[in-house]
Amino acid sequence: MKACRNVVWPLLVSLTLLGCGGGGGSEEEKPVSLAELRQRPLALTTDQVPAVTGLSIASASLAIGLGDWAVATLKEASHKLPDGTSKACTNHHNTQTSKSSTRLWEDTNRDGKLNEGDKISVVFEGDRFSAGIDQCFVPELGSYVVGRIDIRISQLQDARRGSVAGEISFPQPLIFLDEGGGAATARLAGSLRFSSNVEDFQVRMDIQPSALDDLRIPIDVPDPKTGQIILINEYIKSPSLTRIIQYDVARTTMTGSLQVQSEALKGRFDFRFGNGLSAHLLQFPHEGGAEVVGDKGKISISPGSKNAERYFAVKLDSAGDGTYEYSSTVDWQNFDVGNLWTDGSSSRPFLKDLQELGFQARVLVEGADIAWEGNKPLTVQFMQEITPGQSIEFRLRKVIDTGYWYILSVKTREVIHPFYEELRV
Repeated sequence: MKACRNVVWPLLVSLTLLGCGGGGGSEEEKPVSLAELRQRPLALTTDQVPAVTGLSIASASLAIGLGDWAVATLKEASHKLPDGTSKACTNHHNTQTSKSSTRLWEDTNRDGKLNEGDKISVVFEGDRFSAGIDQCFVPELGSYVVGRIDIRISQLQDARRGSVAGEISFPQPLIFLDEGGGAATARLAGSLRFSSNVEDFQVRMDIQPSALDDLRIPIDVPDPKTGQIILINEYIKSPSLTRIIQYDVARTTMTGSLQVQSEALKGRFDFRFGNGLSAHLLQFPHEGGAEVVGDKGKISISPGSKNAERYFAVKLDSAGDGTYEYSSTVDWQNFDVGNLWTDGSSSRPFLKDLQELGFQARVLVEGADIAWEGNKPLTVQFMQEITPGQSIEFRLRKVIDTGYWYILSVKTREVIHPFYEELRV
């Protein structure tokens, strides 16, 4: 399963625990529905750690990814109003597919302009029983999809730059497809609110719950007792997430929380970023932490040590008494969640791909004048350590509608150290 691992992989892990533990009880007790069980605080166990950790991180990534997709869609609409025409889709390998997507515009006040209150819809054509690689790929979700997504605009401060807000909803569940094909792997339903605010050196994305309904992932699975296909739901409730991209310090930070109510695990748990989980742009997290809180215990998530940021530590304290019964390290590349620590403009926001960008570096031009001046000092962040004295060719490119630059290549004979160095090129 390649394309939608960020959503589906932890979900499938949790499904292996369906029927194990949870809020059951003896056969003499009154039967309890899955809907009731998922609302009970989950007693965390070592068997559940991979599924609970994965669902927590994937849920945050999914919510942020939906916000990123909505902002990108509204930016495009501000440049060219949707007219109902279709355009060809591309797959994960940026190769044109046989499918297409159609953008629709509901002009609420019929003034011919994009306004607050208008609705933008995108319909992704496809066949749920065909290989995902032949369908429409949505980079912000890391998945091949079939279905429709609606955006109701609530704020349109500066759509061309991405300062927008609105509500995302699904008229019918959006279908996620496996790249290999054969069947749908999951669906997405419900709604949430997003808000994006773009300043000169900062981009802030906020995700909040919708008054309409909760975001949920319905999936058909075989009942472990009868073998019959049943429908279960994984709910993402009360998302209150903030991602701040700071170009002046080349840093992205995630804060906030959400709650997962799992019918597979038969319980609910809270995922919190605490004081924040932070990374240099296009890098793995290296500061802060996160935690999952269940009935009594908690799972702690900590960034890796210096030069080992790719791996994060996971520890379980099931009783909440300060004793950890489980400890392990996990590879961030098991989770396609690089959109949590993106640079805000990369077209390849997932961690596995980001590490392939090599020496690409972020550059922020100091001062109010963003025009490049050959002798102006720059703050440079390197993707990896560079040998002192190494000569590297650089090119400068301004990113459209922003106040910052990409350094694509630079030539210097100065000693260069990783992360930050004042350079004159």
